[in-house]
Amino acid sequence: MNSFIRSHLHHWEAYVPGKQPKDLKIAPHHRIIKLNTNESPFILSEVSDRLQTLARSRSFHLNRYPDPSAEHLRATAGNILNIPQDHLVFANGSDEIISAIFRAYLGAGDSITLPSPTYGAYAVYSRLYNIKIEELELAADFLLSEENLTGTIGKVVFLPNPHAPSGNALAAKTLLSIIKKFPQKLFVIDEAYIDFNIKETLITEIANHPNLIILRTLSKAAALAGLRVGYAISRPDHIQILRKVLDPYNLNMIAQDLATLPFIHHKKIALLVQKIIAIRDKVTAELTTLGFKTIPSKTNFILTSPQNFTLHPKWTKLRLEKTTPPKNTTDTTNSLPKSLPSSKAQAQLLYSLLTEHQILVRYFPTPRLAPYLRITIGTERDMKRVITVLRSLQKAPKHQ
Repeated sequence: MNSFIRSHLHHWEAYVPGKQPKDLKIAPHHRIIKLNTNESPFILSEVSDRLQTLARSRSFHLNRYPDPSAEHLRATAGNILNIPQDHLVFANGSDEIISAIFRAYLGAGDSITLPSPTYGAYAVYSRLYNIKIEELELAADFLLSEENLTGTIGKVVFLPNPHAPSGNALAAKTLLSIIKKFPQKLFVIDEAYIDFNIKETLITEIANHPNLIILRTLSKAAALAGLRVGYAISRPDHIQILRKVLDPYNLNMIAQDLATLPFIHHKKIALLVQKIIAIRDKVTAELTTLGFKTIPSKTNFILTSPQNFTLHPKWTKLRLEKTTPPKNTTDTTNSLPKSLPSSKAQAQLLYSLLTEHQILVRYFPTPRLAPYLRITIGTERDMKRVITVLRSLQKAPKHQ
């Protein structure tokens, strides 16, 4: 064991990202449908055009450091969001801001409060910084209520709204009631998916609540996951301390330039959001006819359980015959423990079968989430393929 490493990190569990297409190790001509990391299937044409312009530009000096204040980006975003620049800070993904919040507000003896289940990065950073977690167990529908907020509440409360990984959402008035109830606690409302439920944003409430920080990202609706750009909205005192603990050159020059485009073309983004919502609702209805139970979603993904999905028994037999537990790994998504309850085994089996059909979805082998698959909403063509494959799994395999 490496003696140089901080003792509490020896058994630290890092964040586990979704499986990547390269992990499938199949012939490159096979089309892989990636629906496991909640990216947008679309991209603004203006982004592609701007990239070509930048590549030809002689006034874009990559030998220089980027603007540490990201002033042009903040001005552009502030103008569209109707927020002063000093209420905004941008970073290398909203995860970097989450990390900065731990550094700026939490120390020895402090704790955070998280809904359970939730986005995994919060717990990852709590372990990294050795901060205790107080969990709020969510109801069966994964919704939070004021009644959940009993017992010990941490110094900082992280609440994604819409919720991840379920996709459901709280009304803004419910969140505000909770925030007002605990004025001595700092609430970090993660609005990563708020474009899909924009009427429930708390952005207009920033001035009224000194204990509120809102997080947003350009990785979802804005279709710029590859740039890694996120931002926080809050009162100037919070923004100033976050800027102090962030790296001064954290957002590169290209990212700062391209990140202005979703704000400039926000009406186009809104149209793409409506397109994704329409596809989502259609897929949800089709899954219902196949026997799936889907949590009502206000995001670009669905959390769905194959409770009454009828998988042909020969698929189960074939999968069990070819499954062997992986060696020297903690990844349990390739093995099928026979002791799991049927709904959990069904979801895990479908995860494996969809992967074999070059469709990547997300499976979480945890008690609350094991009966579910999380499926990102892709293009209409992508989702038709998902439904077609699921229907084929209700029939006997053609080749055995």
